Amino acid sequence: MLTKNKKLSLKNFNSKDEYSIDKAIDIIRNITYTKFDSSFDLSISLDITFRKSEHLIEDFVLLPYGTGKHTKILVFCEPEKEVKIKDLNVDYFGLENYIKKIKNGWLDFDVIITTPELMSKLVEIGKILGPKKLMPSFKSNTITLDIAKSVKDIRIGRVNFKIDKTGILNTSIGRFSFSNKQIKDNLSSLVNKIITFKTSLKSFRIKNIVLSSTMSQGVHIDKKCLFNN
Repeated sequence: MLTKNKKLSLKNFNSKDEYSIDKAIDIIRNITYTKFDSSFDLSISLDITFRKSEHLIEDFVLLPYGTGKHTKILVFCEPEKEVKIKDLNVDYFGLENYIKKIKNGWLDFDVIITTPELMSKLVEIGKILGPKKLMPSFKSNTITLDIAKSVKDIRIGRVNFKIDKTGILNTSIGRFSFSNKQIKDNLSSLVNKIITFKTSLKSFRIKNIVLSSTMSQGVHIDKKCLFNN
């Protein structure tokens, strides 16, 4: 049964209108009916022209409050380094055994971290990882000589993202258990990071910024709340 506030929110909410960040967050809270700790999800649509294919946007951002989700980390490492990796806060580590598991369809992880010298080992599973956006890269700092730092950054709130030629980015920026300020700060951090790519593109315009939850309609955010578009 819908509460009075939820009925009022649906009545006053127009999916074609744009709202301030604070208003959008409140609307999402009132039009989401799940009983679990839903995620706040952000979708950004860019009107961009890439100078070169290698300019496809791929990077990471440190969200000040993280996403509230446990990120399952798989570290590819040589057997002699497994003792050190075991002491890090990772979910899986190894090499040949996990390559074999992935070949057999196992994908129960969110991110892979490895070192440059092991990338040749991943070529045979590249066709599996690539379409799932799970392939490590230097730009996302998942190919690194400092695995410990990369793991630490992910645990404190690093989010890797990639925007391809379609110009769409979808990512989680928090949970319902977060305060409105935490969601707003995370959202602003991500958008500010995206804006830094303006200088490497022929054209750059954010067409739409839409906030939603795990099972809600999307709420369009007024871009003027973040920057002069």
